[in-house]
This record gives sequence, structure tokens and C-alpha cells, in this order.
Amino acid sequence: MDMFSLNNSLSDRPEAPNQYTTQSSMSLSSHEDKSHSSNAPVMPTGSATIFPHQQSSSTFTDASTLTHSRDETLQAILSDMLKLDAFNLNTFLLSLLRRVDKSLPLDEFYNVLYNPKSDNGALQSAINKIDKTETSDDSESGMEIIQRVLEVFRFPETLYNQYPSLDGSDLKASNVNLHELLRSLLAIKILRHSLIETEDGDRHSERSPIPRLDIYKVYYILCQKLILKYPSSSNTTSLQQKLIFGQSKLGKLIKLVYPNLVSKRLGRRGESRYNYLGIRWNDNVVSDEIKALFRNDLPELADIFKVSKKQVHATPTTIIESTLQNKRNRSISQTEMINRIKAQGTFVEPTHFFPEGPFTSKAFLDEHLNDNIERNWFAAALKLSSDALEESGVSSDEIHRLLFGEDEPLTEEDDILLRGIIDIVLPKLSASPNQPKIFLHLFMVISLKVFPHLLSLRKPLHTENIKRLTSKVSYLIKRIEGEMSPLVSQKMQQHDIRNFLGILSRMIHLNQLLAAFFKADLQDYILKEMQEDVTRVATEGSKDGLNETYRLISEACISVLLANRYKPQFRGVPVKSNIRQFLFESCHTIEQMVSHDLASFVTNVMEGWLPQTEESFHGALKFRLLLATLKLVDEGQDKTILELISKRNRLDRKINEMLNEAAEQTDPRKIIDLDEAKSFVNRYLLRQKEKSQQISSLIDKHKRFQQDAAQQKKVILEDHEKLSPKKISGLTKLSQLNSSEKSRLDEELKKRLQSHYEMVADRQRQLSQESDAMLHELGVP
Repeated sequence: MDMFSLNNSLSDRPEAPNQYTTQSSMSLSSHEDKSHSSNAPVMPTGSATIFPHQQSSSTFTDASTLTHSRDETLQAILSDMLKLDAFNLNTFLLSLLRRVDKSLPLDEFYNVLYNPKSDNGALQSAINKIDKTETSDDSESGMEIIQRVLEVFRFPETLYNQYPSLDGSDLKASNVNLHELLRSLLAIKILRHSLIETEDGDRHSERSPIPRLDIYKVYYILCQKLILKYPSSSNTTSLQQKLIFGQSKLGKLIKLVYPNLVSKRLGRRGESRYNYLGIRWNDNVVSDEIKALFRNDLPELADIFKVSKKQVHATPTTIIESTLQNKRNRSISQTEMINRIKAQGTFVEPTHFFPEGPFTSKAFLDEHLNDNIERNWFAAALKLSSDALEESGVSSDEIHRLLFGEDEPLTEEDDILLRGIIDIVLPKLSASPNQPKIFLHLFMVISLKVFPHLLSLRKPLHTENIKRLTSKVSYLIKRIEGEMSPLVSQKMQQHDIRNFLGILSRMIHLNQLLAAFFKADLQDYILKEMQEDVTRVATEGSKDGLNETYRLISEACISVLLANRYKPQFRGVPVKSNIRQFLFESCHTIEQMVSHDLASFVTNVMEGWLPQTEESFHGALKFRLLLATLKLVDEGQDKTILELISKRNRLDRKINEMLNEAAEQTDPRKIIDLDEAKSFVNRYLLRQKEKSQQISSLIDKHKRFQQDAAQQKKVILEDHEKLSPKKISGLTKLSQLNSSEKSRLDEELKKRLQSHYEMVADRQRQLSQESDAMLHELGVP
């Protein structure tokens, strides 16, 4: 959500949904904060059925039976949600679709997920649909169940309001990322709906294998066509691209949906590819047009579905044909785009202007550049909203004084702006007949007036005026939502306030980043402090423990990470303890950059830069002074640098060990990899003296058994050798007797060995059972 989205929202708003309509649209960028769910709709309790509906007299019996069955299905699904976690989410979604997906077409299914407020009348024509499947009588029932399940994921507390008798005090579904859930549900639906398993007796199933890559291409094409045909009202087309999985993730879902699918590698040596047997395409979904498209490689498909802003309202077929034509006309000159020069005083690229036409905050702030500013979209939007406020009795100068007035001294909690809006502006606007748009005009004026000052590169961003403005806006962000809560749902929408505050928060963060990148001209005392800092880095490097520079750099990095709400995760699980300590120990590489690598960097800059103007010459002198200071590190500090490198390597190994230890699986029942199992035994079992001794005793027991069995066999063979008669030549009769005796001894040896082997097998089986029980008890993978 940006200022242009806020500007667009001033247009006609859709009618507010009723309490049974899904209240929240999907956010592709991040999972919505669950703290907002306090404003979620509460489903009424004690109703006879879960879905309120109207029944005609002619269909009363059938509808009643259907509703009863539907309620039972939903009751079972919601009960299963109490057992849901991140590990069995996809299994739950597959079970959900198997229960309720009764030939629900892909178009309707996509809009249930991503456009819950869209007008279903636009989906009635089967001719223009991507999925030509005819809807059944159960489709509407399945759609309602899916809507109810998604509502529970968005607002988990409604589950207990509807079913207070359900067991379980902690609903794990509240921890599920909504974006991941929606795109997983769409991917499973596409896999189930675009492919049909052939029967075991189908003799043609072996003759029509489907390449694994083609399945991904069909999934990719269907997602792109759905995105283009049914754009989301809350996200741009580019953001919607994030709902598409990569090949590896989709491969795992294929195994989940079709666990018994047979795959074979077919093709010539060096060119073979994996193919699936026993499935075929669903012609209602995979049309001839799609089959023609997936003959292209994935990069070519990505080029085909690149849509310009002028093509957003065109049909997908027209867009594809137009893109293919553009690919054939790539020789068109792009001189006009190349010749466009980035505007001064802004970091925005020329190709990113929206709407068309240049605009910079510098041009807006400099009066001598304001001759044609009225033609700019920025000034036009500001004038439109300012005029609307003027009609309600709020002048533009009044808001300007609240933002930029200097009547009071600067404090940490500057409430001038907040109190002015709450006590002066809002009472005037509350009487306006143009509600709730009048509040959107207020949000627009504040955003546009603040924008040029916080994000301008024309003058230093750390002046007292900017600090005062930042303080006022920051205090407004913290408190205004609570102050305006009485007006929510009566005269304005909650999400409009949050979007407005989100815009202001991003401006504050960008201002802080810009203030760090673009400082004022360096004074002599600052250069002297820089010299002292670098000298201290060189001298402190030989000390044991963490030096002062390392602490300062670490604290600065941690502050930036916390300001951007950085949350470290391992295996998808957030780290909730010792975050600050972990980040503190991870900042050593930045210390090395400051103390060692910065000198070579500045050297390269100076060698490639020849000053052309007097101002550049003074800048070059400052750089040379800094360079001379940094060279102190290289003069007579060889030993210190080697010690710093050695220290860095030690810390590198320590951090890698910490990361590996944090990322390892701690539940032996979930370990299936041999190397990971060995690592688990070494880290967790062998370090426990009692368990280590038990495992060693078990190993010794097996070793003794092997030695005893080998010794017993050796004794049997030696006894046989002693009893074997010696061969006597020349005496035929004695020779025959010897042969008879030898046969008898060989047969006896065979029986003894057979008995020995049976005893060994029994003993091995017994030891195996004992070992298995003991290893399970000790927690060995």
C-alpha cells in the first residue's frame, strides 16, 4: 500500500460486506498481524445452521438435508484445525479439498481465495472461463465451507465463538502464515484439477507419460492466467506473482497429492528427463492453447506473461498474443528510454514514475522551479484533497501550521500534530456529508505535505525542522489509532487508518536511512574524531575481548535491525530468546570491514576519481585526509592485522557452529538423514555420560557376541580336524574305511554348524530387539 493506492481509494468504494462475508483480503507481502484481529467480526452463536441461507418451498427438503451434511463436514474440518501446525498444513489442505471440492471450477476457487468481495456475476459465462468444468449442485456448498475455513484462519477467535464446546485452549491455526496457506491451497487445487489419474487397467497409460517439467509449466501458466483475468483489488499484478511456487516446492506437493504416482527417466543418455506415468491432462482445464504454451521454456513463458500497465485491462489471450508479437519485434529502437536522465534530488529511476511525468521533491520545495508544478500529478492530487477539506472548513494553512509550526520546544513526545487533528480537524470533518471519503482526503493531504520534506535530498535531513517533523509524525503514528477508535466502523474504515499509518511509518524509516547516507559537510572536528576512531581500532585490536569500536558497530547494526523489525528464524521458527546477544556476536565482520577493508576501498575510490570542480577538489582533500588516517592501520600494524584475522576466523567458526546447532533437528523421531543422525548422536547423546555409557555397553555386548560366535565356530572346525582320519596309501580296504569315516564326520560337522548358525540367528534376533528398545528409550534416531 502506497500513496497512489491511497489516492485510488478515494474513488467509489465497494459496499461494505455483511457479517458473513470474508472481511480481509490476502496480503502477498507478509502475514497480517494477529493483533488486528480484535476488530474481526464475531459469528453469532446458537444458530441452527452454520450458513444462513434462504430456502424455497420446492427445495426445502433437499436443502435441509444438504445443510445438515454440510454442517457435519464443517464441524469435522474445524475440529481438525485444533490439531493443525506448520508441519501438517499441506496434509490438512489436501484433506479439506477431498472433502468439499465437488467439481468446483478453478475460476470460482481462485476468486474465493484472492477476491472474496468480487462480483460473482462476472463469472457466470462459461465461455470466457479458464476452467470449462460445469458446476455441480454441491459447488456452492463447498465454496461456503472453504470461505468459512479461510475466515477462521484470518480471525481464529471466531471458531470458539461459534463452537464453545470444542476442546483445546490454543488454536495453532493462528500461527499459520495466511499467504503460504492460500498459495498452497491454490497449488493443490490446480494439481488435483488439471490432472486425472488413469485406472490400473488403462492400457494406454504407459504410452502417454507426462514430463515433470510440463506439470510445473501448466501450473505456472494457469496461475498467470488467473492473475491476469482476475486482478486482486488489494495487490498489484507484480505482487501477485509471489503466489507462484518454485519447481522444488511444487514437486513436494505432487508427491503429496499423488503418492502412488510412478516416475521414470526417459530419453537419450544425457538428455533424459523424469516423466510421470498413470495420469493424463484434464481437457476442461488444460486447453489446446495451454498445451501450445508449455512447449516454450520457462524464461520464454515469463516473457510472454510480462504485462505492461496499459495491458492490465486486456484479456489474457490478447496479452499473450501481444507479448509474442513484441518478442518478434525486439529490434525496435530503445533510444528514447536510454536517453532519459534520472532527475536530480531523488533516488527514483525514470522508468518508475507513476503516473507519467517527472516529479522530484526538490522541484516541489524550490519555489523557482514551481512554474509548471500544477501540471504534475503530485500537485494535482494535493490540490484535489485540499479543496475537499476547504469545503468542510479545514484550510490547508491550518494543517501546514500543525505540521511545521515551531511554537513549542522539541520534546520526545510531541503531541501538537496529534492533538490538533483530534481536537480541531476531526470535529469539523465529522459534520461533513461526504463521509467517509473526507477522512481519506485528510490522510492524503498529510501524506503529501510530509513526503517532500522527509525524502528530499536537497538539504540535510538532520536539521531541527526535520527532527521536529519526524517527532510529530512518530508520535501521531503511535497514538492516533486509539484516539480515532470511536469513529471506526461509523464514519471510516479501520484498514484505511492502518494504511495511512503504514505510509507514514515507511517515510520515517526512509528518512532515517537517508539521514545516515547523506550527512552534512564534514567539519574539521569530525575529521579529527574520524582519525582518532581509526587509530583506536588499530590499537585496540590486540586487546582480549570486545573493544569499544566493536561494541559501537554492533549496537548500530542491532538498532537498524530492530528498527526494521528484523526477526531471525531457524527452520521457520522465530528465535525469541537472546536475540540481542546473538546479533551482537554476529557483527564481527563489519568490524573487520571498518578496521581492515575500508582502507583498500577508499584507495580504489581515490585512484579512479579526478576532481573537476572546486567543490570536488575540497571533497577530494577530505577523502585524502581520511585515506591518510586509514593508512595508520598499514604502518607498523602487521602483527595486529594478523591477530585480527585470526580472531575473525575463530569467531567465524563459532558462529557457524552456533548456526548449525540452532538449525539442527532436536526431535530424533523426525530425523531421516544419516549424517544428521550421526551429528545428533555426537551432540546430544555422547555428551551425556549416563547415556554414553549405556550405548558403549550395548556396543561391547554386540562385540562380545560376535567374538564368542566366531570362537565357537573355530572350536567346531578344530574338533573336526582332529577327528578326521589320516590318509593311508596302498591299502585299499583301509582307504575305504577312511572314506566312510570321513563322510560320517563331515555329516556330523554339518549338523554342528547348522545348530551353531541357528543359535547365532536366535541370539542376533534377541539382541536386535533388546537394542532397538534401548535405543528408542535413549532417544537415538
